[in-house]
Amino acid sequence: MPHRILPLLGTARIAAYEEYRPYYTKNQIGELYAWHASLASAVHEVLGYSEVAFRNAIDKGLSQWNATYPKSSHPREWLLDPAPELKALIDPPRPEPHQEHNNEGGRSRRRGRRVIHNARINVTRSRGPGHPRRGAPITHDDLLAQLSFGELVHLMPTTADQRHKGFTPREFMWLGGVRSAFPNVDNVFPIDASLPGKRALVDQGRRVGDAAERLRVLRNRIAHYEQILTAQHVQRYRDAIQIVRAICPDAAAALTSISRVLDVANREP
Repeated sequence: MPHRILPLLGTARIAAYEEYRPYYTKNQIGELYAWHASLASAVHEVLGYSEVAFRNAIDKGLSQWNATYPKSSHPREWLLDPAPELKALIDPPRPEPHQEHNNEGGRSRRRGRRVIHNARINVTRSRGPGHPRRGAPITHDDLLAQLSFGELVHLMPTTADQRHKGFTPREFMWLGGVRSAFPNVDNVFPIDASLPGKRALVDQGRRVGDAAERLRVLRNRIAHYEQILTAQHVQRYRDAIQIVRAICPDAAAALTSISRVLDVANREP
């Protein structure tokens, strides 16, 4: 019976489930905990597919943007030689200690992250003695594999990141290349006809970025074994499917066919 594991989980963890269903017996709380574990597993499976599709789409879009950067010549390998606006986001100089965090104690989204620097360190560390590629040059694909989902989402425009006037670097990159990596985006995130020209396209990019940001938050909760009882499972599942559908409708249909999320969500005890 699932309730037998409850004494091992700690009162603080179980308290969240008891607050969610205060009238449940211990046996029912155990069943709820087991169901929650199945739900988290099903959601994580969908997020895994979505993240890979999103990663490759971002890579494709930024490769195009970097190679067609109008002010100077850069290769498609944007992680090896990023154009200035992109470099400011993923390869800035080391910040001063007082710049590491924003006023709320977290990392500011407006400030660049040392993505390339950290990725290079991780690749080097992974090539220990006896590794077949120890000492070999680090490639773009090596660095891309090291990027976290959060670092990829950080490259997307979001509603929280918008300016009162003009576009942010992320919004320019969406317009200049990243958008093209989501060929079905108009059918999934329709253009707001009330907005003019590029503003409508940027608004669309923000909606894609907002969906990706919501998935990032959910993914991190699952990865840290935090409860997702009130995470709006159907809406987050929809976010994941919409992002994949914006990239490839056939892939989204395949993911929908194998997903267990809705089935498990409907079996909440």
